[in-house]
Amino acid sequence: MRKAFLFFIILILLFSISEVTLANKPAENNRGICDAWFCKDGISWENTTAWASLYLGQTFYVKVMVKAKMDLKFIRYQLTCYGPPYDFELVKQAEGLPENCIILQESTGRSIINIAFEDVKAGEEYTHVWKLRVKPDSIFVNGTTPVNLDSFFFNGEDEENMLFTAVSVYIIDELWEGYSVENMQSGSDINEESLFNISTSELLLIILALSSIFLIRKFPKNYK
Repeated sequence: MRKAFLFFIILILLFSISEVTLANKPAENNRGICDAWFCKDGISWENTTAWASLYLGQTFYVKVMVKAKMDLKFIRYQLTCYGPPYDFELVKQAEGLPENCIILQESTGRSIINIAFEDVKAGEEYTHVWKLRVKPDSIFVNGTTPVNLDSFFFNGEDEENMLFTAVSVYIIDELWEGYSVENMQSGSDINEESLFNISTSELLLIILALSSIFLIRKFPKNYK
């Protein structure tokens, strides 16, 4: 009797584990596969659908995988949010994007990122990490709102799509303590780029200043 009872418990545990696994299986159709993961730090990933509480201005990461089962004209996917007003924005583009990718739209409207991969061969897989942020001025606080993944598989005649929620976010009505640091880092990137966009007059002033410094250093201080 005791053995039968233990066997029954083991069956229940195995069934429960299999249910969890099934719930986290990638979405799939006749043309392709897609999946998504979420994390706050870029290290500890949770499979879709993840649940998280995030502060205003807090950054997080969504990793997306798409794979073709057959030759396709293109695979396209979007990370989207509800709105307006929209609660999430792109902070950093994914690294290692292939040459056949086209970024169609960034941080405009409900689409946080909209990307396509052209002339995809059967078996080809693309996995990339996107850094996002809860908008610091979002008014949708003390409530839950999703980041959705909508993927499209086009064979040249029509497309099949799959839609699911990558992460469901509860937005806390407080500013994230790391927001100012993240903001300054973003600003420094912009400033570095702007150094290469100076005007002709500014360039002349810089040349004159450098020339003056050179002349001062060339002649000794006791020169009369």
